[in-house]
Parts: sequence; C-alpha cells; structure tokens
Amino acid sequence: MTYNAQTTTDTHGAARSGAQREERLRQWFIDRDITFIKTTLDAAIHLGLPLTRGGNVRAKDREFIANWLEGRQVFPAQGDYAECGFSFFLADGYVPKYDAIFELKGGDKQGTTEEKLFFDLMKMEDGCYGDRQVFYIFEGRKEEDKCTMLFARRLKSLQERGLALNVTVVKFSEMDSTFAS
Repeated sequence: MTYNAQTTTDTHGAARSGAQREERLRQWFIDRDITFIKTTLDAAIHLGLPLTRGGNVRAKDREFIANWLEGRQVFPAQGDYAECGFSFFLADGYVPKYDAIFELKGGDKQGTTEEKLFFDLMKMEDGCYGDRQVFYIFEGRKEEDKCTMLFARRLKSLQERGLALNVTVVKFSEMDSTFAS
C-alpha cells in the first residue's frame, strides 16, 4: 500500500491550507516533546530504525514501517469503500503517547471540509478506524461552525447506538487542557 502525494492536484488551495494547519498541529505536539507521526521518516525515527547517511528511511525498512503504520496512520479501504475505488485512508497523524489517531479539520470556506466530515461519519459507523482512540481536532472558524456542531450531534447519535465510542471531538484552542501532561 503506497501513497503518492504528487498524484493530487490542488486547484482551489485546500491542500496547501490543509498542510499548513497540519503543520501547526504537528508543531503543537513537537513543542511539548510529544512524538507526532505523519510520515515513514517520523515512524522510522520513533521506532529507532537507522537511517541512510542522507537521513532517509532505508529501503529494507519501508515494508516494516508500512505494516506498522497500518491501523495507526494508514487504514486499508475494505468492502464498499474498496468497490468505490478507495485503496486506503490516511489520518492526519498518529501520536504514540496516546496511542491515538488525529484528524484535523479547519479552514474558512464552506464545502470540502464539511463533505469530508460527513463521509468520515460513514467511515466511523463502518469501523474504518478500528478500536484506537481517534481525536477530531477542529481549528479556527471550524471550532464553532454549524457543520461542526451537526457533526458532533451525529457522532453522539452514533455513540448512543454503541458505535464510534473511540472518537472524541476537541477544539484546537482547548488542546492544552485536553492533553495536559
């Protein structure tokens, strides 16, 4: 299972702004000396694997790392999702200290983020994330957005049915109190 970010075209700037938000989330953890895993290099360093002289992941370790990331940062698409053409889903990050998956939602525009949120509810209902703790972090205007509130209500409804019990919604502005060491 491989992911190639270069195959995606960003025609409306969402990927660029999303990457900036993801970097802010990553930096939040790094500033607190908490490991945040997004890439194979992050995983190799966390696992204590030796790197090449150039600081890259050794080719012989790539498969091991890919297997380790499965269920932490990479989630194979199965059933209906595979039939729809999805190979896998990527989380925004994994934090070993909490053994938790992190998804970050933010932005100032309506549309793509909200559509993804409701697709994520389907994935939660179907157990795509497995049993690990999942934190949905809402940042910026999305902290108080109407669609965020609807997402939280729908998530609560799933949880009342015994589904997605491992999913928690957190505002980025409240992360210090949520993840206090």
